[in-house]
Amino acid sequence: GFDSSHYTGSNVKRASILLSQSSSITIDQTADDEPFRELMKNMALAALATDVVTNLDTHEKVKAMTNANLGLKSAQDRLVALQADLGQTEARTKEARTTIETERTAFQMAKLDYIEVDQYETAVRYEEVRSQLETIFAITARSQRLSLVAFIQ
Repeated sequence: GFDSSHYTGSNVKRASILLSQSSSITIDQTADDEPFRELMKNMALAALATDVVTNLDTHEKVKAMTNANLGLKSAQDRLVALQADLGQTEARTKEARTTIETERTAFQMAKLDYIEVDQYETAVRYEEVRSQLETIFAITARSQRLSLVAFIQ
């Protein structure tokens, strides 16, 4: 059948994907799933019903097209359900991504608060130390010029 002769995808279902410590998703859908098989079967039936090589009479063509139409409607409903499941999975993935990005930003901000020096505070402290050093240098220079002879005069 289809799976042995035409389907080249994997038959192995994927393992769950961990989104966070408390959330994971599983994508079970493959192109080998029944809704896709049903869709392809009914499309092939519709194509065969209209093919001149099959030599079907009008009654048989109408019957085949009616069956194909009913089958396509059924397949469509199942595909819509499959799309809805994928949409929910996508929404959960986006929600988890937003949460992770928010946590990452908060972590980076906390990290910067922890290791970053406030530039204003650093500039103020630098000026205080520079002023104290200038004062010390001035006192040192004056004390070197002082002598007992100069003091007595």
